[in-house]
Parts: sequence; structure tokens; C-alpha cells
Amino acid sequence: LAIFSAPAGGQADESKLAEFMSAINDDLNTAKGLAVLHDTLNSDLPSDIKRATVEQFDTILGILAEQSITPTQDIPEDILSLAQDREVARERADWAQADLIRSEIEKRGYTVNDTPEGPEVAPLV
Repeated sequence: LAIFSAPAGGQADESKLAEFMSAINDDLNTAKGLAVLHDTLNSDLPSDIKRATVEQFDTILGILAEQSITPTQDIPEDILSLAQDREVARERADWAQADLIRSEIEKRGYTVNDTPEGPEVAPLV
């Protein structure tokens, strides 16, 4: 994920953390928590704050460390975001959504290769 190329050490956004924790504390509403994650990744927050916030979310979710996106070249942020959305769909076993997102990535000129280390995003050749 491009977010992890941002400098570490930022302060997490308290309002996003509160929104996330409210979702998780609501009968472990992970769908709503993942929606907050998605909104945060696509927000206008500075990258260091975004990174710190997402890292805090992941202390609960535990999905990013093993399933991080490995860019093989300079991949646009929107493509990496779609790839991460696809990974979230795969984690939920929502194969139809994962396939739709893969199709969208391919329409934009990129491909996703699933590897044991996580997905790799590359331009279509």
C-alpha cells in the first residue's frame, strides 16, 4: 500500500479512531469498521496522519501486515487503493466483489497477481 511509504511517526486522527472504535464496539461491526478504513485511505488527511491512523486500525483488524500490497513499479494511489479494497473483499470471501474490483483495475491498465507474500500490482503488458 502506498500509505506505508509515508513517513512513520504521525499522530493518528482522533475522530477517525473514534468512528472506527464505535463501529467495532457495536457488536464487532467489522463491515462498518472496514468502511471507516476505506474512507480514511481515500481521505484528504496528510499521509503521515493517515498512516498512523490505519496502523491503529490494524492493531484490531490485523489484516494489513500479511496482506499488504507490493507495488512492483510506480503504481498510482487510486490503483493501489482498489487493490487494497479487493484484498478486503477477499478477506470477507466476497469473491464477486473481488472479481469486479479486479476487472476495474484491469480496465485502468493494471493487473493484480496474487502471491504468497500478498498481491502484486503491475501495468498490463
